[in-house]
Amino acid sequence: VGDADELHHSGLMQQADGFDAEAVGGERRQQIGEEMGAVIDALDWAQTITDLLPSFTTDGFGIEAVGLLHEPTVVQLVGVPDAIDARVSLRDVGLEYSMWVDVLGNRIEAPISLFFGEIAIDALVVPSLTPEKTLSLELTEPEVIMDDPDITILVLEGPLLEWVLENIATWIIEPLGEVLLDLVLAEYGVIELPEPLSFETELLGMPLSIELSEIGGDVEGVRAGLGVGIDEPVSSVFTVPVPHDETTGTQVAMGVHEGLLDTMLNEDLLSQLDSFLAEEPAIGALLGGGITQLPGGDDAPEGAAWCVSMNPGTATVVRMQASIDPLAVLYAPDFVFTFGTLNNGVCEDWLVASLATEVGVGLDGTELTIDIQAPEGVILYYGADDYDEQEVVVALGDYVSNLVNLAGSFIDLDLGSLLGDLTLIEGMTPLSPTVTSSEPLYNDDGSWTEGMYRVELQLWAD
Repeated sequence: VGDADELHHSGLMQQADGFDAEAVGGERRQQIGEEMGAVIDALDWAQTITDLLPSFTTDGFGIEAVGLLHEPTVVQLVGVPDAIDARVSLRDVGLEYSMWVDVLGNRIEAPISLFFGEIAIDALVVPSLTPEKTLSLELTEPEVIMDDPDITILVLEGPLLEWVLENIATWIIEPLGEVLLDLVLAEYGVIELPEPLSFETELLGMPLSIELSEIGGDVEGVRAGLGVGIDEPVSSVFTVPVPHDETTGTQVAMGVHEGLLDTMLNEDLLSQLDSFLAEEPAIGALLGGGITQLPGGDDAPEGAAWCVSMNPGTATVVRMQASIDPLAVLYAPDFVFTFGTLNNGVCEDWLVASLATEVGVGLDGTELTIDIQAPEGVILYYGADDYDEQEVVVALGDYVSNLVNLAGSFIDLDLGSLLGDLTLIEGMTPLSPTVTSSEPLYNDDGSWTEGMYRVELQLWAD
């Protein structure tokens, strides 16, 4: 049992009554600690501790633990090089003992109550990956730190009371510390997950594979390397700068290259929009009404069924933004929109235009939002007889923006469903990730690798 005034781990963790997770760990770690504390409480380890505490019985004396109560467990985390400094904190701990004493043949029942402001278990947690890519957490340097308890003993007085008080440490306090250390080492000395941390999901209809490829401690928290496979298995992991600045209210800061979004936006998102416009029956009526309102629309066939297709072309580029609305923009200078009329199931061209288009993808909570702007372009073909090309381009740009933005509102683009019911540790609340910020990610020397951004996430929705 350690002294509450001792500094732990070379001064990185403060003394028991002065340790402030908010100050040293930041708000981003608070909810993770609360979630981990809830997992520990769900194991009913208060009862386990009670059952493991020793009892003493002689001909004239007996003492036995009755129960232990405490406020919800709090786990506090501090990043240190190559590890995590962790404190499992029990606050407002009440420990009840039953005791009897034989005095001249009379059995006296004397309940004992101990109240601790805090009992803390400090340890270094060293994360690593096994050769099989499973996560391993090793607990090292465990130490129990207790506040001095307030002790209440009923009935007894005089020399007998003094005798009991002199032995409280031997009977109760020291065994409690030993039980906590033994329990922590036995249950949590080395934790290995049975399976590699990897999963497959879909985003925008595209298979997405993610696996944990490296992990370690860092002064900012936990450093993790993720391998991502877009429409293919994870094949390699590229080293990216590690975000270092303190975050506010988020649990994860990632280094992301905008190339990761290129396939998602350029192929999968636009492909989904194209399919929706081609297959949704209600779109035909909208197309007819919109096309006939363009300059030259009076020449459109009356009563025709309309069809549309989109081709962003090959000269496209995705650029992330220092914001979340938009988070990224797809620039397509030769985005071809084809509007036609259906004739025996064949779409015959009526209007073909190449528009300089910007597709912005933002976030509203966990939902992706789409905003398309097409301010410039040229008419490649138009079935109308008499029209002003510039007027058609301007009107068509506005129409395309409204049409595609409307189509995007009907497609399920919720990031909250990306991970399904995935949890970090069994018993935690399922993850519901929300992107909270995006900004350029600078290297340690202050330079910027083009396309690298720091993206922060809140793991659980408010």
